Order: sequence, then structure tokens, then C-alpha cells
Amino acid sequence: MRHEEQRLRGFEERVYSPDAESEESMGYGRTDHHRTLGSLIVELTRELRDLVTAEFALARSEISGKLDQATAGLGSLVVGAAFALSGLLALVACAILAINLALQAWWLSSLIVGVSLLILGAIFAGVGKSKINARKLAPARSAENVHEDVQFLKEEFQRRI
Repeated sequence: MRHEEQRLRGFEERVYSPDAESEESMGYGRTDHHRTLGSLIVELTRELRDLVTAEFALARSEISGKLDQATAGLGSLVVGAAFALSGLLALVACAILAINLALQAWWLSSLIVGVSLLILGAIFAGVGKSKINARKLAPARSAENVHEDVQFLKEEFQRRI
């Protein structure tokens, strides 16, 4: 991840720097004041290719980091959920038995516990769904960098034309 960020930083310094490579240093033999349209297009194409490559690398790195965070404790979570489910089933059986002592009807005590659990499940599912937001999972830095790059290119294009 650091390697990709360093590559992008180096690219940004080269592209956004006022002392960025002149045509003379690139072998065109011209100064920045006498650049031809063809040389500008060649340079723009090369810089756009480098920019897109660097942005994709940053996005891939950022997404990979987020996936690593999301999957880090998945194994323990599954084992813990299995034990918790076993305990919950034991408590459900206990609740059915306790209600049956009072009502003397197995079907009614099972129905009461079952409906109660369905209501609780629906409430927790709704809360969980509201907390999962696709915007939070998106690679925010990459999107921001792409937006800034587009703005920069628009401004440079307007300035040079």
C-alpha cells in the first residue's frame, strides 16, 4: 500500500509541479514557451496514462486494505456466532418450558416465544441494514483524487488554450 501511495505522490509532484519536465529535458529541444500542439498532445497522453495507472493502483490498494480490515476477524466471528446460537436455542427452550408451566399449553408457549423472537429479529435486521451504507465502503480517497485530477486537467486545458 505504501509503495502505491509513494508512486502516486511522485507522479503528483511531477505533474503538478510548476517546474515539471520541460520539453527540453524530455528531448524535444524546445522550451515551455514554444511547444507545439503535437508535443503537448504527446505529453498529455503520457501523463494521462500515468495518472490513470496511478489512480487505479491507489484504488486497488485502498480497497484491498478495507477488505483486509473486514475479513481480519471473520473466522472468530463465525465460531462465536455458532456458540451464541447454541446458547440462544437453549434459552428459547427454557422460555418455552417456563411459559408452559404457567399456561399448561405447549403450542401457545411455543407460539409466544416464536413470535417474540421474530419481532426482535426484524428490529435488529432493520438496525443492521441502516448501519450498512455503500458510501462508507467506497474508496473515498481515490474518488477525491480523481475529482481533483479532473479539475486540474480542466483548468490546465483552459489555461493552455
